[in-house]
Amino acid sequence: MFRVRCSSLNQISLCSASAYPTTLRIMPPSGEPARLGDGTHESQCLYVANGEFVNAAALAQKHRVDQDELAYLCGAGRRAWDSIKGHFPTPRCEEEFAWIDEDFQIGLSGHPDVFSVDGDTAIVADWKSGFLWSNCEPQLRGYAWLIAQEFPEVRTVEALHLNIRLGEMEKFVWTVDELAQWWHDMAARIDAGREVYGPGYESCRYCHRFKECPAGEDFARQEIAIVADTSRALLPDMAVNAYERARFVEKVAGDIVEQCRTLAAQNDGELKDAAGNTLRLNRQKRDKISAKAGWKDMLAALTVNDVLDSMTVGKTKLLDCVRSNAPHRGKKKAADEFMERLRDAGAVEETFIEKLELRRVPKAVAQELAAIEAS
Repeated sequence: MFRVRCSSLNQISLCSASAYPTTLRIMPPSGEPARLGDGTHESQCLYVANGEFVNAAALAQKHRVDQDELAYLCGAGRRAWDSIKGHFPTPRCEEEFAWIDEDFQIGLSGHPDVFSVDGDTAIVADWKSGFLWSNCEPQLRGYAWLIAQEFPEVRTVEALHLNIRLGEMEKFVWTVDELAQWWHDMAARIDAGREVYGPGYESCRYCHRFKECPAGEDFARQEIAIVADTSRALLPDMAVNAYERARFVEKVAGDIVEQCRTLAAQNDGELKDAAGNTLRLNRQKRDKISAKAGWKDMLAALTVNDVLDSMTVGKTKLLDCVRSNAPHRGKKKAADEFMERLRDAGAVEETFIEKLELRRVPKAVAQELAAIEAS
């Protein structure tokens, strides 16, 4: 029995060989984008299920991520759900589905973020907060097909892909017959695709087979050589491709650095080469002062203004406290009104950060643009 998760279908649609397991299974370390996604999904599940506002500071600590970034995503996720919840009469979250294709001996499984069934129609939604596939349809089709197997009365499935960071949404609608044909084609592709490779920036960057894939290895060598040879100034129309290539090479290099870190940790924090050069895992101490525990001692040595000038207040933790003291159905209003009062008092200093992000054109839009150019 060959097993496939719906979450891997976007990858498989680009490279059939990625469906197959590695010879040696290595669990890669979880990066911050993945941990941010886990935290955001946990917050969404609690909010969708019973309207619960999570403590973003505690959730950030649990998932080892930046609390302000996670708080922003949690807030964006709540707004996204509020905008679509009217289409989900009986929402159900993170339920696991499994189904076996007896013809191809493939077990398909997955747990959609939220879905609802109403008569002969089902609706499913998937949240995305970080890395975005240019084509998210396969994963959503997989969820839709699983739901149709679990609820035989369903004849049509609507699917929503929500980019909660950007506040954008894609909508798809399929009949069960269309889903059946899609799955047959996908299953046939998986069945015949052990050595059918589709190397590329998107398909290779997070592929579990990358380290032992001949096509991925050749692709990486080619891209590293091009990056090393990029000595002339970039023109604007070259920037997107150059950025995508450089981020791919950065990921390859980052994986090597992480392996070195792991080896050092496994060898008492230190590695040496033949020449005596040392690679050391250096643990540095950082002190953090608790204002609550040290308040009396600080006031004994400093004025109140001196203490306040040296302190910053964490917005995320502050709003968590405001929400925890507000009525169940008035938490958002209480937090918004509290922030408005602070702004009126001149207590809020706005700062901005700039992030260079690649936004891939959705598949349907790309096809339309290609057709226009061809004509």
